[in-house]
Amino acid sequence: MKSFYIGVKAIVVHDGKILLLKRIRNGKYFWDGPGGRVEANEELESAIKRELAEELQGIHNITVEKLLYIYRLPHDLKDNHGLLRIFYKITADISHISLEPAHEEYIWIEKDKIDEFFVFESDHIDGGIEKAVRMAVD
Repeated sequence: MKSFYIGVKAIVVHDGKILLLKRIRNGKYFWDGPGGRVEANEELESAIKRELAEELQGIHNITVEKLLYIYRLPHDLKDNHGLLRIFYKITADISHISLEPAHEEYIWIEKDKIDEFFVFESDHIDGGIEKAVRMAVD
């Protein structure tokens, strides 16, 4: 039987814009939403709120709006486990963005610029993020 990790990812919607974070992995950059793996005995909504608080220090009053999309990574991780990413639409109050060291920068994408962004950055999108973003703005 295959073992899987569960990851939660946030599609943060604020003032009509979507927040994406840039991460460098294996010498290549990727745009992704904030999030991470669910810890043992942790509820999914608690995990996404914890990850947001860890990764974005200026975020407050986090509301989990809805589950958007579940994505299975098409390859195994180094330890031969699979990974399922669960994407949630999130709204929150954001006073400022202060990134943790794992992220290089961030971008706010206006809803009417999403198509242009995903065409231009098509080689740099982490798994599942494009579909989740599109579902968040529908």
